[in-house]
Amino acid sequence: DPFPFDADDCSFCYYMRDGPCGTEFRLWEKCVQQNISDDFAAKCIRATQKLTTCMQQHRDYHEVVRPAAGDGGPRGRKDEAR
Repeated sequence: DPFPFDADDCSFCYYMRDGPCGTEFRLWEKCVQQNISDDFAAKCIRATQKLTTCMQQHRDYHEVVRPAAGDGGPRGRKDEAR
């Protein structure tokens, strides 16, 4: 397995790797790790697009990941002035 689970991984990583987009997530993760000291956002755009497309196709699984607007997430704070 080219993407072994690391004992120090976060639960989000396990969730993503175990889901329907696990392959896409692993490829995205590998790209980011290989380009972390560089502009990984630009270098990993293709992997990001594939992961995003897969997540959209499997919304039922990934809906849990995305916070709803107004729940206190970065875009949905009810208690902060904009």
